[in-house]
Amino acid sequence: MKMIGLSIRFTEPGYIAHPMTQEKSTVINILKKSGYNRARGENKRKQVLDSELKKLGLSQEQYDDLVAKSNRPFVTLEGGEILIVAHNVGAFLANTAHKAPKNICGLEAQMVRTAVHVRRPGFTTGKHLGDVETIVDGKRTRGDAKVWGRFVKLEESNERSWQENWFIDNFEAQGVFQVDERMITVEKLRSMVEWGGIFVGIGASRGQDYGRFELVKFEEIA
Repeated sequence: MKMIGLSIRFTEPGYIAHPMTQEKSTVINILKKSGYNRARGENKRKQVLDSELKKLGLSQEQYDDLVAKSNRPFVTLEGGEILIVAHNVGAFLANTAHKAPKNICGLEAQMVRTAVHVRRPGFTTGKHLGDVETIVDGKRTRGDAKVWGRFVKLEESNERSWQENWFIDNFEAQGVFQVDERMITVEKLRSMVEWGGIFVGIGASRGQDYGRFELVKFEEIA
């Protein structure tokens, strides 16, 4: 397999992760199994949640820690550097293969992860998520991350709710691909990444142009 080093540049609006982490999945399952969202009144909700936590052998403190981790807007490395995880980069490649013209890719979407392995843990960004929220120039920030807020129409009605996502912008992310040239050439892969950076993007809120990037380095490494 060939090793390819990449750098991709995000400008504005930037990158939103909104990750589905193990902690978030665990919290969702606890709430679902307990019937928390079906219970009426705060006392009843607390009762059913306490019952489920007891079954699982979790204390309230442990559950609160799970909730706090599940609400983190990015996956981070030790030290707080924001990471675009390998799974998300792989999803970007598969999505691009599904949408790109055949002359750009020529590889079936279900075969992408076999042909191209994204070196774990993923792409580093050089951006950091702070532990404390502050106000800078009238905007909420956590380290290098900022908030994008807007009203969103609810699917089941014409009502709108306020939704917020944390994002980072104006940075370069670096990562490594392992490429099986029996399945896709390096030249085709480069074209695929360039096209996907413009027309597909990585992460959440891609319909609002988040996650778009420019390929600035694509070269074989030893």
